[in-house]
Amino acid sequence: MVSIRYKVFAQDFRGISLLRLSSPAYAGILLQGPRDQEHRLRKAFAAALRLHPEFPEQILKPVSFNADPKAATCSALFEYRSFSLLTDYLRHAPGSGQYAAGRRCGFFLREVHALPVRGRHKAGQLSPWAQQARRSLEAYFASPYRFAGDRLTLNSLQQRLNFLFGLRPVYSVGSVSASAFLLSAQGGVLLHPLLALQKAPAARDFAPLCACDGESYPCFAAGLVDGYCGNQDKSRFWAMLAVYCAYYATAGLAARLERAQRGAGGSGKLSLKELEFRIRAAERQSLQLREDFADFTYPVPLWYQSAQVTKARNEARALRLL
Repeated sequence: MVSIRYKVFAQDFRGISLLRLSSPAYAGILLQGPRDQEHRLRKAFAAALRLHPEFPEQILKPVSFNADPKAATCSALFEYRSFSLLTDYLRHAPGSGQYAAGRRCGFFLREVHALPVRGRHKAGQLSPWAQQARRSLEAYFASPYRFAGDRLTLNSLQQRLNFLFGLRPVYSVGSVSASAFLLSAQGGVLLHPLLALQKAPAARDFAPLCACDGESYPCFAAGLVDGYCGNQDKSRFWAMLAVYCAYYATAGLAARLERAQRGAGGSGKLSLKELEFRIRAAERQSLQLREDFADFTYPVPLWYQSAQVTKARNEARALRLL
């Protein structure tokens, strides 16, 4: 009888787990989730197929996808790599180490966004992403998930809609926060295999970073921005980020809640407990973004300008961690 061992690294609220499986003859990395998450897992596997040839060191190599209709779960198998969770490192690292780790992640993200995007939309027409964003904004005003205190944010956003809809699409990987990265045994950066690749503005990848890590790991978040932008002027980057975050803090988060409720388990309903969890998380993120951007009256988030970040940046340079 073959003995197979599993080690769970992480599990998200959808029930999707990141595991290492090993036996005397084989070892691999597994993304496994309930049947109702098959579509999301298939998209993650397809994203790895697209990105691994370009970034073999940062993307786990996809091996196979298993969706047996008789099984309660489905899974995506990847080639084994030794790694640890980046968040485990950040919890104990000094600010300078967090900043340096963010820089490495930013370098990699810039390379992903530099890939040529396949497919074009006609001149004078909104990109598919912009069309979706416009529908989400129109639906937001009648949404049951309107966020309290959103008036100033919506006013700021409405003045900049043409700029928002005109942002150039790139290959966006989705929720780029600290939990989206892994550290290889050699200290390099790996991307969590649960990807959500989409043709969307680059700022799509930074909104979750601002909403989550700007408070929890501001030195990491600042390092990621600096690594991504390099020595170039950041004025357009901040303008792009602020307008997208204004969208994300209102219609973007509300649309995610509505999609989750419609698609959960094929029944169109979430459990009350899970729905409450998601609503609270969305409210926290919306409030955090509005506070950090001063209700979107200023383009640079407060955490980026903090004394903690300035100290970490200077220490990282002095220690030659960059």
